[in-house]
Formats: sequence, C-alpha cells, structure tokens
Amino acid sequence: MGFLSWLGINKPRDAPMLPDIQDNVRDSGNLFVFGMTHSGERVDERTAMQIVTVYACVRLLSNTIAGLPLHLYRYTGAGEDKERATDHPLYKILYRQPNPEMSSFSFWEALMCHLLLWGNAYAQIVRDGKNGIVGLYPLLPENVEIDRDPKSGAFFTGDGDKKPLGILDETGGAELGVTAASQTAITFDEVFDLYYSLKSPYRRNAQFVCNETILLQLMKLKDKNDNYLWKPSLDIAKPDTLLGRPIRTSSFMPGIARGERVLLFGDMKNYWVADRQNRTFRRLNELYARTDQVGFLTTQRVDGRLILPESVKVLKMAGTKAATGGTTGGNTGGNG
Repeated sequence: MGFLSWLGINKPRDAPMLPDIQDNVRDSGNLFVFGMTHSGERVDERTAMQIVTVYACVRLLSNTIAGLPLHLYRYTGAGEDKERATDHPLYKILYRQPNPEMSSFSFWEALMCHLLLWGNAYAQIVRDGKNGIVGLYPLLPENVEIDRDPKSGAFFTGDGDKKPLGILDETGGAELGVTAASQTAITFDEVFDLYYSLKSPYRRNAQFVCNETILLQLMKLKDKNDNYLWKPSLDIAKPDTLLGRPIRTSSFMPGIARGERVLLFGDMKNYWVADRQNRTFRRLNELYARTDQVGFLTTQRVDGRLILPESVKVLKMAGTKAATGGTTGGNTGGNG
C-alpha cells in the first residue's frame, strides 16, 4: 500500500472538492488546527497535502524518520549499560515488520505523516490468545477519539466495593508515612520524613506520585543549603527526580485539601492489577453508518490491590477530610 493511500489521498489536485462531513468532532478539529481561510476554501489535512510545499516537507520528514533504524534495548543491570534485545518478541515488530502488509519503513513513514498533519499518531495493537503483541497497524487520527475512562481513578481512590481497592485507601492501601503540619503546604522536612518512613529495601525501586498541583509545590522546595530537591531530567526517556528518586504525576491523585492523601512514595510494582474475565467485543454497525464506518466496543473487567501495604507510604495533609455530603467526619469509607 502506497504512502498516499495510508493518508486517504487518492485523487488528483484538480479533483472535485470533498463533500462537507457533518461531524462536529472532526470538523472542529480541522478548524482548530488550520483555521478558516479568507478565500472560503476548506483547508484540512487532505487539501493541505495537495500543496506542493506541504507535500514536500511532509515527505522529507516522514522519509527521514522512517529511514532511521529503531532498535529495542534492555538494561543489563550494570549501571546504565544496555544491549540490543534481539530475542524480545517486539524487536522484529518494531525493527523489521510491524505487520504482514507493511515494511518497517512504510509503517513509520505513515505514523510520522499522521503526526505532522494531525498532531497525533495512533496504531492498533494486534494480540494473540496469550495477550502477546503480534502486529501494529496505523490508524487514521481523524477516525480515533481519545477518551479517559473515569473508572481508571478507582486504582487510586477505589474502596473495593464493585471497584478495585485503591492505593490511597486508608484500610488496605498505602500506609500513612507522614501527616503534614499544614492543610495547604508541604515542607522540606515532611518530604524528607516521608522518604525515610519507607523501609530501605523498598526505597531502591521507589518513586513519588502526585498531581501537578503538588508537583508545583515540590519543585519550589529547597534544602538547608538552598538547593532544590526537584531535579529536571536531562534525558527525555527518564522522569524528573525528587531526592534522587523518580517523580510522576497523575490527574487521579487528589489536590491540596485538608485530610487528603496527596503524595505517594514507594515501590508501585506491589500494586497488582488482575484480569477478572476475558475481553468482550461488540460490533457497532449503526452508530457510524452515516460515515460508512464500523465501530467496536471493548470491555474488560479488572481488579486491583496493593499486595504489600508497607511498600508504599503516603503523606497526608493536616485536618479531617470533608465527607461527600458536605459535613466533616473521621473515616469516609476508605476513599482516602
């Protein structure tokens, strides 16, 4: 399949204009990225590629990136040393042939082209019966809609009642390491106390987790020598650090508020997520019939729990957490 076919471009420059697609999501995306033109002509990803300059730039960048070798490496355990993981199942997929219909060059050329024109690139992951990855197929970004499942937050705040037991749960989640003296701020000493509240065997693989509001506070903390605790990463593949340990953010972590558990520190690999049943698939023929498309709805039931509560410690803000109904109380049912 050719380069232009993956873009959905198969008409000459002087072909009639494509009919307007009455799709609010798709049309609003085009207008947001490209804007309206004074001439009234529609400008989107496809019509832009009919301009020689745009086509040349996209082709040059796509071909250049696609021509670069993509190797898969593994750390050897000796410091930062690494070696090519040629025996890994993903090595052949990423380096040689992502799927039976495309070479590695054409696959990465298509994804790079999507990235340049749509701002995002997506690939369908094809798995076998053992959940192993056997292929990657590029997807047109205009046919992909990203949605965050609100139930994913249950891995943080779930109380175990028809949902996973979250890592922030007061009864089965992370153990309390430090209670802040303030309801609105975190100090250097409290972060230091949280670090050493975790037993040393768990500190080797430990990391901090918080939301971006907390991160902003932590970025401003200094030690007694006026040095920042937070260190930005100089490697794009590695996270920033706090006290020498990785720090990551999640929108599901609570913000600053009285009684909230706002900063985790520990070995997150001890929070296990288990499949409760096989995936189910539903074919949605009518929903996208107007645009000659077919949708698929996938459902999978999972559960989660922190296996070793002592392996993760949490910093809690001062005060009593407000109950959902607006009154204050002690325990709020384990929603932590």
